[in-house]
Amino acid sequence: MVNWKSWRQIRSVAVANTIFDLSYRWTIYIVAMCRGERRDEYIKSVELSPEDIYKIERLTDAIEHYYLKPRNSANPNHLVASDWITIPDEVSMDEAQAAKLFYAADAWHQVKVAA
Repeated sequence: MVNWKSWRQIRSVAVANTIFDLSYRWTIYIVAMCRGERRDEYIKSVELSPEDIYKIERLTDAIEHYYLKPRNSANPNHLVASDWITIPDEVSMDEAQAAKLFYAADAWHQVKVAA
């Protein structure tokens, strides 16, 4: 878990328990992380704000339909990984903010797996 405003890792058990135990109206940012032939990094993304409130373990129900959209819109030769950001609040995130968070989480250093 990372504080999306400060980009610092959250290591508090109390905060984790609160997030897991309560229901929220979430913002979900789903991405396909890509790297072009010139090693340029870019993302294909979709941002969701489900109407209902969900516990974190039920978020898959809310995103299931949308999960493949960014992957399917990406060049398969450029696809490095898929990932998502979930925020237990109704906020909007732009691609620059998402990219900064993925860098903070070291998500770009994943090894590409053959399809």
